[in-house]
Amino acid sequence: MYRRCMPILTLLALAAGTAQAQQTDHGLYIGAGGGHIEQSDAVFLADTCNLLQLGCTSDGTSTGFKVFAGYQGGPGFGLEAAYVKLGEASITVPDIGTISTDTQGLTVSLIPSIPVAGGVSLFARGGVFAWYADATGTGTAFPGGETSEGAGYSFVYGGGAALRLGQNAKVRVEWERMNIDEKVDIDGFSYDLNTDIDLYSASIVLQFH
Repeated sequence: MYRRCMPILTLLALAAGTAQAQQTDHGLYIGAGGGHIEQSDAVFLADTCNLLQLGCTSDGTSTGFKVFAGYQGGPGFGLEAAYVKLGEASITVPDIGTISTDTQGLTVSLIPSIPVAGGVSLFARGGVFAWYADATGTGTAFPGGETSEGAGYSFVYGGGAALRLGQNAKVRVEWERMNIDEKVDIDGFSYDLNTDIDLYSASIVLQFH
């Protein structure tokens, strides 16, 4: 008799756990996090420049952070808005100078998710990225430290995993990709800023029920 009841008891326990997760994963939340930034454009331009034996160098990595707020409609759906600071990237051409960019922006994303086990869930994101970038030129070609700026809209997408810590907190690790495509003119020097920006981050999330 006991053995016959075990499958039923197991199913009831799983159903109770799922119901509790659905009740917990619901409501408004806020969070903040930071991590590693990689920008493809700086590395690509340096590689192209070095094919011409110009001895260019680049730095396409930096540290970024974000703050965000959202609404979790259940374990399968969420809507989130975030401010992201995406750090700096630079390329240096000998005898010409250095061009560096500093990027930030706002994202609005849909976040579908699925609970796995033990308080762990997997999620994806897709949405809109509104960005703003400063470009600065220094060195021989830019004696006055010339600057320029640009802004535009693009997309953001990515995914990650979350681990629940009690009733009101989570830890998230995720990857996000954003794109910038803009032609910037600095003192007559045209710089085609077309870069993928990858943010690898860890965040803490506080949920309100």
